[in-house]
Amino acid sequence: MKQETFSYENPQNKMGKFQIVPIEQLVIPAEDEVGIKLKDEFLFQRKEVNSLKTKRRAENWDWLLCGVITVVHFKDMMVVVDGGNRVRSARLNGTIKKMPCMVFPEMSLTDIARAFLGIQELRTSVKSREKHNTSIKAKNPMALIADQIINANGYTTSNNKKEFCFDAIHAFYSVLRVDESCARRAFEICADICSGERIFKEFLFGVFELERRCLLQKNHTAFTDANIDKLAKAGIRTIVGEVNSVRALCGKSGGSQSRTIPARALLNIINKSKGKGRLIVSLD
Repeated sequence: MKQETFSYENPQNKMGKFQIVPIEQLVIPAEDEVGIKLKDEFLFQRKEVNSLKTKRRAENWDWLLCGVITVVHFKDMMVVVDGGNRVRSARLNGTIKKMPCMVFPEMSLTDIARAFLGIQELRTSVKSREKHNTSIKAKNPMALIADQIINANGYTTSNNKKEFCFDAIHAFYSVLRVDESCARRAFEICADICSGERIFKEFLFGVFELERRCLLQKNHTAFTDANIDKLAKAGIRTIVGEVNSVRALCGKSGGSQSRTIPARALLNIINKSKGKGRLIVSLD
């Protein structure tokens, strides 16, 4: 028997009506006192996703970024189906008394749940590369620095070129925030070794962390010409394979481990390769 794909879409839903609604009338069932009796019914509703983002939005309120809140009538209440965090920020702001809302008539709990899931399912996330390219137009300082480094080393974030296309944007931003100078040096090394081929985020993480630790502990670079030559001769496949081997031994690789594991793999390759001198760096 062929199983049909379940759809959250309901073609019977009619267009809602735009209204400016007093903020105290909006109910977020996950937390509002007036909505306490609804909590068990609305278990699918999310609590506050990120308190720092809520606070930042409240302190730098922008009506264009707020958009319109999706609201449904339910048991004589105006229940927020989409936009709860924006309403939280507006309340925290303290000066906002009303919110722009698209208000829909009374619905069953089932229809509201389907609508909530449908909104989340159909929402498309912005890819890191697309976000980066848009951030350049918006003159985001971090994006401008990253783009300058990427382009200076012969790479691009354009979708039009497969060769020399760099797509580990999120990873690069994360190391830039830790140490811009070290991140710049790490990208230069990766670009030199990869020579137009894909720069894996694990490789970038490993080069950055090994260089950062060596500078902190030894006050000199980990990537001498000899060590760069060792990694280049090993090749990207060997490097990725060694990263996977170290990760298998270490178990979970989240948090700081996401950089120390590939750094340990690079250190292993450098010290296993023939050539003068061993690189001694603590990665604990």
